[in-house]
Amino acid sequence: MSVLVLLSPSLRAATLSVCALSLTAALLAQVPAAGYQSQLQSVPGSANSLAVVDENVVWFDGVTLFVDSPSQPSRALLTLPGFRFGSFTLPIGNGNLLFAESSNAQLWRVPLDPLGTPSLLTTVQFAYDAVAIGTRMAVVSAKPGGFASAQNDLIAVDLVTGAQSTIGVIPGASGPLALNAAGELLYATASLNFPPPPASVEILSWTAGQWSLALNGGLVLTRANAHLVLSGIDSAGDLAVDGDDDLIAADWANSRLLEINDHRTTPTVSTLIDYGTAAVSPATLAFRQGTVPGTEFEPFGRTGAGELLVVETNFFSITQVRCLTTAPSTLDLVGTSQPVAAGPFTLLLQNGPPAGLSLFAIGTVGTGVMLPLHLPGFEQTLPWEAGLLYPLLTSLVPLDAAGSGPLGLTNPGFPGGLWIHTQTMFVTADGSQLGTSNVSSVQLQ
Repeated sequence: MSVLVLLSPSLRAATLSVCALSLTAALLAQVPAAGYQSQLQSVPGSANSLAVVDENVVWFDGVTLFVDSPSQPSRALLTLPGFRFGSFTLPIGNGNLLFAESSNAQLWRVPLDPLGTPSLLTTVQFAYDAVAIGTRMAVVSAKPGGFASAQNDLIAVDLVTGAQSTIGVIPGASGPLALNAAGELLYATASLNFPPPPASVEILSWTAGQWSLALNGGLVLTRANAHLVLSGIDSAGDLAVDGDDDLIAADWANSRLLEINDHRTTPTVSTLIDYGTAAVSPATLAFRQGTVPGTEFEPFGRTGAGELLVVETNFFSITQVRCLTTAPSTLDLVGTSQPVAAGPFTLLLQNGPPAGLSLFAIGTVGTGVMLPLHLPGFEQTLPWEAGLLYPLLTSLVPLDAAGSGPLGLTNPGFPGGLWIHTQTMFVTADGSQLGTSNVSSVQLQ
């Protein structure tokens, strides 16, 4: 399995950029859910086992592990004596990578520093996925007993000495791993049968206390001592955790990306991208943390809430990377300039939920302070202008199929000038999601 781990938005110097300035001519059949947007960039068709570290992209062509930097051509990090099937490349901190190949079962410690020397750490048969725990340890999901084995192992690998120990045993084929903000180790089960039976996948978790005990030989992680996060998924080829600790899974059986929200009593599952009949499928995932504190990777969220990177492939000649980000709604004055003269004028909400409902709030106090609102029954935090907690005017406006809604108003005239401030809160057509727009300030005269 090729694992993409993102620590920076850059994917290839000069020719590759994950959240690039332009879209390629590659397939665009993938439609993100309302409130999200995506951009697409091609990578070499032979590339696999991608990893992104700072401004660098690392990729494997079957023989050589390359790194590309913004101002330098491709540079070989590791060259093997013959063709190998790449499993994953995992940044492990301090400028080092853990690279796994499944042909000879080798795990390599590979420094990005050109003066560094790669070292063969150990061998693990049929390594599938891995997650780093600090800079000294990684947990590898693998099937050392071979494909016919009835179980998959979780193997702790010392990233300095290469020493390994089995800390978990779970029935089935190899599944992916993730680590959430609470330090819980997450694992998606996989059926021994192919195609997997419908609804056969479970998401399991073990606490930091449990896996710490397992690392010290005091416990073996099993299905019996795991917490069942969710059951009933058809497939989960890879896992990622977003900025507010939602779990994202690549459901390759149904060509979908799923978001699993387990912050509620009953976890919910929603589709982030439906691939439909696209010629590619989601293979591996990574989440890059946001740059703006307090923002969340939720529909219609603010810019800077993080990026979900999806490696898409047809497993033959197409490899591409899709960058999924939130798509903020916008509220603006339209049809006239400021200051607005006496007479009619229009405020327009765009990029809201299709066929949703919006509430316009208007007042004369603008503080510039955005308060985080938490409404019962909804996960996401809603940023709201403090001066509009008690608005002078509110109005409900239905949104059209494009998520747009105009509010027509009349300015009676204010010779001395008057500033008004407005913001909208909206709900999706099915009532499952809320969102807010930016604050728009308009000067009336």
